[in-house]
This record gives sequence, structure tokens and C-alpha cells, in this order.
Amino acid sequence: GVVTGGPDIYRGRDIRDAHHSLSITNADFDRLLAHIIAVANEVGMEEDDTRTLLDIIATTRAEEVTH
Repeated sequence: GVVTGGPDIYRGRDIRDAHHSLSITNADFDRLLAHIIAVANEVGMEEDDTRTLLDIIATTRAEEVTH
């Protein structure tokens, strides 16, 4: 996606509007990060690359967590 450095071709709702009705909590967001870590480990992603990815995704927390 765009947030992780992909091409800027998304033309949908902004991230806050797209996630608002989903009632995402901090615990939900933390579970997402845990799943990303598990997948990164499973595919053999380097630890530094995993940390960079998590740091980028973490910047969206305030826009996604609504409850």
C-alpha cells in the first residue's frame, strides 16, 4: 500500500474514514502488529526490515484506532 512505500494509486476514502466504523481498539491494532511480526518471521524477513515495516504501520495507529 501507499503507507509502506507502494505506488500512490489508491483513490478510496482516507484511512480515518475507512476505519472509523470498525471500532478498532489499541488491543486490535496491537494484534495486527503481532500478526505482521509472525508473518515476517515465517517468511524470513530480516529483523531490521521487520522493525522498519512496523514503525511505518504504527504511524497509522491514531487514524485507525477509534475506540
